[in-house]
Amino acid sequence: SIRNIDDGTFIHPHTNPLYESMLNSYHDDDDEIMNTHYHIWVDQDYIQFHKNITVHWSSSNRSSNDDDEDKHHRIAKEVNNLIRDDDMIALYCPANETNPTNFWEAATVKQARSSNSTMNGDNNDGASWYIPSFPIIREETCSFRLLRGHPPTTSSSSNHDVEQTNSNVMKVLARSNTIQVVNSLSTPTGIHLALSEYTDEMRVHFATGQKGIPIVQFGEATTTEDFVSSGIRTAQGRSHSYTASDLCMAPANESGVGKFVSPGSLHVVTLNNLVEDTMYAYRVGVVHDVNATTDSFFDFIHRTNHTYDGGSNNDRFNDDNVVWSEIYTFRSALPPATAPSDQHSPYSFIVYGDQGCPSNGWGDGSTRTQRWVQREVLNNHPSSTIVQAIHHVGDLSYAMGAAHVWDAWLAMIQPVTARVPLMVSVGNHEYDHTNGGGGGVDP
Repeated sequence: SIRNIDDGTFIHPHTNPLYESMLNSYHDDDDEIMNTHYHIWVDQDYIQFHKNITVHWSSSNRSSNDDDEDKHHRIAKEVNNLIRDDDMIALYCPANETNPTNFWEAATVKQARSSNSTMNGDNNDGASWYIPSFPIIREETCSFRLLRGHPPTTSSSSNHDVEQTNSNVMKVLARSNTIQVVNSLSTPTGIHLALSEYTDEMRVHFATGQKGIPIVQFGEATTTEDFVSSGIRTAQGRSHSYTASDLCMAPANESGVGKFVSPGSLHVVTLNNLVEDTMYAYRVGVVHDVNATTDSFFDFIHRTNHTYDGGSNNDRFNDDNVVWSEIYTFRSALPPATAPSDQHSPYSFIVYGDQGCPSNGWGDGSTRTQRWVQREVLNNHPSSTIVQAIHHVGDLSYAMGAAHVWDAWLAMIQPVTARVPLMVSVGNHEYDHTNGGGGGVDP
């Protein structure tokens, strides 16, 4: 997330003025100066979702591959007027992206320094950008580019100045090393539970970048350590997805930075024949199959029969062909009362709404709410006073058409929603468009 340099608040993707200037510029590699006077590099060659990463830049003539132990301090001193506050750093995925307007994120050097100062405290040398959580990007490689905007040049005539070009020119000053995004297509993300109409079921939702057969391994277990020794069962589910054309109005159905991003394959697996009011442990993954099909989004949600097959131990689902999530625990639903005199343990649930997340321009309010909910859930999990459900009454992520915000919001709430079922209502900010949506058509 990019912060406003004036007040430190997050900038919503739809209001970042840098995007428009970059999209309306002609990009060109300046071979004469690229990798000679300017350098940009990342502190690691491999990255996983949500791990921290630091981007460094320098305007010296020395190699960025220098192994000098004092390189970090030397570079800070060597950043001089050759690198300007309004120079830009852009993230491209895949690393060899040839269309310069297909960047994932961009910030000026001044914005990067401001974000670094806010996120990394005093560890700000003025020549680096600390990114505390690498976003969910379903590409296998990424790289950063250092760019500079050049305004149109003019030439003088006897009567007036004549503009020699009609568009800005964006020069690529340097390219970073290529970053391998580890298991970017097969890592389960956005894991969240949901109740069904039956008390002996639990639905598990998650996403991956590849199609495949979604599976969940689960068994009775009080803790994650008990999972391996429990009687493990395997349940298989189905997948669906949607495209920009499934959404009704702009900006949700528009392509481009800060707008529509493919959600990947969205998986749902129903665990059935559960013992009511019992602790279970589980993990999720996808068996990748080139012949697997992905249902259209609206065909899926309107289908009346949502029955999924369960199963027993199955040795072919092993670590060699599945990238598993970490192991989570949950408590199954309470049995229904059959008479007014029935006595059950207290039932605790949390209700809240209007959350958002930093990636949509919101600041600490969204993360503070998440911390409070997480405290209530984890401090009582899996005791007898366990929180057994969360009802979010609407206005979830405030993505408002910026599709990547949904990934960020689901990642933020996953520590809770992978353990406690999340039931949601549709708020007005789930209408991912600024106009339209009439005639009963929702995005």
